[in-house]
Amino acid sequence: MARKGGPHPKPTAVLKLQGTLQPCRHGNRADPEAVGDLAHKPAPEWMTAAQRELWAEILLDAPRDLLRRIDWVVFANYIEVVDRHAKAVVAQRKLDEGQPLPFLVKRKDGPGLSPYLRVINHCVLIMRNLQGEMGFTPSARARFKVPDARDEDADPGTGWELLRSLRVVEGGRKD
Repeated sequence: MARKGGPHPKPTAVLKLQGTLQPCRHGNRADPEAVGDLAHKPAPEWMTAAQRELWAEILLDAPRDLLRRIDWVVFANYIEVVDRHAKAVVAQRKLDEGQPLPFLVKRKDGPGLSPYLRVINHCVLIMRNLQGEMGFTPSARARFKVPDARDEDADPGTGWELLRSLRVVEGGRKD
């Protein structure tokens, strides 16, 4: 049966992470489960040594329990674009050394913008899109209710848990 118009339903895992899951409404929905944590998958063999280092470094900083093994292609694209961006920035920096006007190159018809700027700007746009998909920006992380490392270190007997454990004393005046 074909789906009608409107927005696609969010997976229940996303609803749980956002804290908006309603069991009475979403309880019967069967979502495909993506198994395996991406943190346990090694970098692809086609990556360069620098890209493999980026893979390991960025995985350490990625939001926990969000990326799955199936997401490796998106993550690998991100790593490749980050590496390409860094190479373009270094190349532009070398081009600018000793130049009175940075970001410009000599052409037949006069000065023009460096071709590296187009590569740098294009990489930034792709990185921003991929970062949003993987929860790598503050606004993207705000959509997901990912456990915070500080919450795990906190004493479980503090805050609301402590208040809930207190005994309720009946009040009122006794005349």
